[in-house]
Amino acid sequence: MTAPQPFPTHEDVQGLARQLNLDVAPEHLPGIIENMRILKQYSDLVYAFPLSDHCVPAFGYVP
Repeated sequence: MTAPQPFPTHEDVQGLARQLNLDVAPEHLPGIIENMRILKQYSDLVYAFPLSDHCVPAFGYVP
């Protein structure tokens, strides 16, 4: 059994860039991958937050 590949791989980023018609320089791939990993951690935190179906929705931000 092989170890799972880290998300995302260079191939993942290059595939996304092709789909969006973007040219990504190879030297930018490590930074893009690191930013995607950070964003994944943030999204995991948001999705892990318990939120009741009975909470009143916030309709707008008022400072």
